[in-house]
Amino acid sequence: MESFYPVQLVQEGRHKAASTPRAQLLAGGNPNQTGTNTVPLVTTYHPKNTPFCKILSRNNNILTKDDSTRVIFSQPPLTAHRRAKNQRDLLVHSDFPPN
Repeated sequence: MESFYPVQLVQEGRHKAASTPRAQLLAGGNPNQTGTNTVPLVTTYHPKNTPFCKILSRNNNILTKDDSTRVIFSQPPLTAHRRAKNQRDLLVHSDFPPN
């Protein structure tokens, strides 16, 4: 089988993975990433959802001034869209049944 990556790069990656302690891997998180108080707002993409996100960002000052929501929404929410299911997702299984 033909390799698509340089052999030395693969060997270095395997060595790095093998030398990382298991406890560090299970701790999770990126050690270079700083903690943020941003609340993610994830919605399934649809053209009708777009105005909702705009309204939320436009009226963020209401969330930051209210006593009950000030702690949660100290920063504007991060809006993200997930891909909607298509016909292929509904009709074809992407995994194999167990042997």
